[in-house]
Amino acid sequence: MENSQLAFDGSCNPTKAHGTAKTCLFPPLTICNGHGEALSMKNLNMTDVSETADDLSLSAIANDAVELPHCLNSCPVGMANISIRKLYEQNPKMYEQYIRKQESTRPGEDRPPSAHFITPQQALKFCQNSLVPYEEREIAKYKKVYYLGEDAQKCSTLDSLNNYGNDDANGFYRIVKADHIAYRYEVIRLLGRGSFGQVVKAFDHRKRIFVALKIIRNQQPFHRQVCSEVNILSLLSRMDEENKSNTVRMIDHFTFRNHKCITFELLSISLYDVLRLSKYRGINLKVVRRFAFDILQCLDFLKRYGIIHCDLKPENIVLRQSDRTGVRVIDFGSSCIKGSRLYSYIQSRFYRAPEVILGCVYSTPIDMWSFGCILVELFTGNPLFPGVDEKDQMALIIETLGVPPPKLINGRRGSIFFDQDGLPKYCRNINCSHKGKERGPPGSRSLRDVLKRCDNGDFIDFVSKCLALDPEERMTPRAALKHPWIRTKQSSSPLQQRKATMEPSDPKPSTDQSNSNTKPTTGRRRNNGHENAEILLPIPSGQRCGNGIAKNNTSVTFRENGIGNILAESTAGPASGRLKLPFL
Repeated sequence: MENSQLAFDGSCNPTKAHGTAKTCLFPPLTICNGHGEALSMKNLNMTDVSETADDLSLSAIANDAVELPHCLNSCPVGMANISIRKLYEQNPKMYEQYIRKQESTRPGEDRPPSAHFITPQQALKFCQNSLVPYEEREIAKYKKVYYLGEDAQKCSTLDSLNNYGNDDANGFYRIVKADHIAYRYEVIRLLGRGSFGQVVKAFDHRKRIFVALKIIRNQQPFHRQVCSEVNILSLLSRMDEENKSNTVRMIDHFTFRNHKCITFELLSISLYDVLRLSKYRGINLKVVRRFAFDILQCLDFLKRYGIIHCDLKPENIVLRQSDRTGVRVIDFGSSCIKGSRLYSYIQSRFYRAPEVILGCVYSTPIDMWSFGCILVELFTGNPLFPGVDEKDQMALIIETLGVPPPKLINGRRGSIFFDQDGLPKYCRNINCSHKGKERGPPGSRSLRDVLKRCDNGDFIDFVSKCLALDPEERMTPRAALKHPWIRTKQSSSPLQQRKATMEPSDPKPSTDQSNSNTKPTTGRRRNNGHENAEILLPIPSGQRCGNGIAKNNTSVTFRENGIGNILAESTAGPASGRLKLPFL
């Protein structure tokens, strides 16, 4: 038999090199399934796994998906079979007993180590063929090795250029499928990429769970920003020991090859994806209320501890499970503590509060503004204020809500939007137009006009209080939780709301000259203002969602081509599947 190992010629291209045969690092596993039948992983391959997964229901593989961690020499920690993986999670003592029995019957000091982890010395002794020269030096920094990524096409070199071949020219870490991160996490696939870095779906071989692993760019400004994010996430974890705040849970953070990394729980799809799956026809108001309740609990928790999210939008609100309406708020990369604001210019444009646009001092009310915009978008299917730039954004706000109070107009950036008399500059243009978009005079379009399909007065009142121009008069999360719309168990009739969101209330063409609320096409959704600070806003709009969506009477069918956002992915796996959203 010809023996070979991976070597590198100074580039990222692997070459063949002679060596000894690969040693089976971990013993083959034999264990009983739920029916008492013996299961062996010795000869299990990925084809067997695919055939097994095809026979399982979506609920059975919701968290595991069809993507499975690579089976490292039949390593039980890698768990290549879904049913076995679940059995391991439920019966860890059985695994311990098996390992102890195997070790007690294996004589000699040079026996392969336990399947839990190995030491760097053991890795160099038993698995040197799986390491590239760079890793042979690096691995000594780690006390425990859980995963080596032995079959990955690794890029590390001894040349110091671009972080020893681990980074591209822009400081992004080179993502290699099946490679390891910190000798513990196995890279399954890329979930998202933005200006801050990348997020991958990974398998934690220590805890035996899937996680979302955020890898920050190897540049100093991003290092400073992630330190602030970690501090806030750590504070959230300490203050919410019972996990009731509806904020994303940070599992761990560390540095790997000069990249700051954070691991999070892996969630389902975002509310933006839910809208997209509904073909932007909007969501039943009863379901919107359920989403609103969870988001308000999060905002109330954040306000209690003086935390400003600073980037609340549908993309950053994620379903916990695809078949439930429970949500979590994610992405605290732009967040700050009240009184220690790091940035003067934050929030995605469509959801940016007027005090931020005008350069005034901001606080937690900016999140309630974003929240109000999100509720309207969830119900109608379209952004409330889809400005093409900031001037147009301000014009849309004024057109709907009127002129802001003088204390906002006198803000640091007020002169950009208002003249010396406090009148909006956009109104000087003929027909109050901006870049071909006609905008009406102040207050010429009311919220009732925008929500004309809604017959629920409590909802309209609720949104109007979230969108008060004066931040001091804006409704707080605590007050919002006591509002009649939230406290009412059922809003309008679900059938009535579904009909309202799918059919125009007026069959005649609209005579309203304001086209700011025109429904975007499904092919080109929007550009919601990621032009502000590159460091702050994670995902370019072109990478938010995939395509190939179809709809039938009972469920939404999709083929996954990037559906999902940071920390959020479809539970249907890489192959086309059926994702049921009962609330649509």
